Amino acid sequence: MKKDIRSLKTEEAISEAFLTLLAQNTSKRITISAIAKQARIGRKTFYLHFSSIEDIISSLETNIEKTIYQRTVSFFKVHPVGEAVLIFNDLNTLIQPNLSLLNGIANTAYFPSFRDLCKKAIASSVKYFCQSFLTLTSQEVAFNVDFFSSGISEVYTSFFKNPGQTPVEKIGQQVANAVMSGLFGFTKSGLKMEQVH
Repeated sequence: MKKDIRSLKTEEAISEAFLTLLAQNTSKRITISAIAKQARIGRKTFYLHFSSIEDIISSLETNIEKTIYQRTVSFFKVHPVGEAVLIFNDLNTLIQPNLSLLNGIANTAYFPSFRDLCKKAIASSVKYFCQSFLTLTSQEVAFNVDFFSSGISEVYTSFFKNPGQTPVEKIGQQVANAVMSGLFGFTKSGLKMEQVH
């Protein structure tokens, strides 16, 4: 059933409240009461939209996954597969404005959930790439999806946890080079060559 605009706005306010509290509270767990207060709603209203904090995380995961997937599909409509490394530049445009928030989240008790969220959000795009541009068995696709989404998410979440002096663009380029070398190295004979040009 399609949600009305008011309901969607309330869910967005709850998600934003949760993210704001995550960025502010690096050492303690967040309560539903705190989220409701930050979102300026009652606890009952919270429970009309989400059953738990894990439910918010799941909703964020779905939204991020959808965004990354749609951008991946749009990217390959205008770029040949040989330019796939450039997709990480696009990913960086999503990360850059939210870097301080992502850094805050990565240093909270929710870090394991955040790492899983990143992996799942990336997985559908890796799967799309493997199925669209490589000739692989379903088992090989599953392996590549798990392998590369684990690696990509680990590099980025480690960066969010300890950003140091390395700019996100450099991290993106390092990940891009490693991923593309790995994909084409593992599956050289599986590349659909008509897609390269």
